[in-house]
Amino acid sequence: MPKGRSSSVDGRSDDDIQDEIITSISSLRFHQKFFFECKATGTRQRVTFSISGESKGEHDVYLLFISGLFGGRYNGAVVDHVATREGVKVIIMDR
Repeated sequence: MPKGRSSSVDGRSDDDIQDEIITSISSLRFHQKFFFECKATGTRQRVTFSISGESKGEHDVYLLFISGLFGGRYNGAVVDHVATREGVKVIIMDR
């Protein structure tokens, strides 16, 4: 299909859809990190994670998901829509 041509039901071009996907996946909430000092080894350790969904108020529900695979935080982009719809926050840790 030629570049910029519409292929979606709502008339958006393939380029517009691709830009929207890239913008969504590039969101900083899917690429969080913090560091801590390991006293046993004297090294600095990095922990990476993502946060999906939105809170509904003072009685927030949080789920912690730890996958056995590298890059688990990229699952955040997949579950974000469902987590937002259900009103929960999902914290997804990298391995």
